[in-house]
Amino acid sequence: MTDPTRDPWQTDRPWQIVRADLGLAHVFMPLSGFKFEPAAAGNGYTIVHTYQAPQPDCFADMVLRPAGSSRPTFEQIAQLKTLPAYDTSSASVYADVSAKVDTFMDQDLEVQRLEGVVKVPCHAHGAQLADDVLADHSPFWIKTLIHVYQFNNVVNGDGPLLLFRAPLSPLCPTNGDGTAIGIAK
Repeated sequence: MTDPTRDPWQTDRPWQIVRADLGLAHVFMPLSGFKFEPAAAGNGYTIVHTYQAPQPDCFADMVLRPAGSSRPTFEQIAQLKTLPAYDTSSASVYADVSAKVDTFMDQDLEVQRLEGVVKVPCHAHGAQLADDVLADHSPFWIKTLIHVYQFNNVVNGDGPLLLFRAPLSPLCPTNGDGTAIGIAK
């Protein structure tokens, strides 16, 4: 069963990113760990990394606040009831889910989520740029909106799933919409 009721963003639950699109990989490195912590300013949460964040200033002063009113189930979004535990044999299933999430969220902009603004580098150092884009420009910091969706009872039928989606700035042509998926450790 996939219950769309959002977890109360338990502060004692450690999360681990298991996959990230290229546009987000330098912000949410796979296998990085973090927790949600109540924001000091009231309604909302901050992200606290287990170790240093991949980009140390990315989540500085960011508060994720509740947004949206639509409550689709994970099955409606991904056309799957559950996901297997993440490993190399299921990596392509998780990549497919990321693509389906992107498509669904473009059509329903009101899905319940947490959202905030993060500072990200426009691309990773050493990123390959196409000849017809801003070739050889150094990464620069941009602010971008980030959405966080959470579904219970998805991984192996009983584990929660965390979905990050960031429609990154068009200021850097190497970034488009990006997703990252996390599971509870």
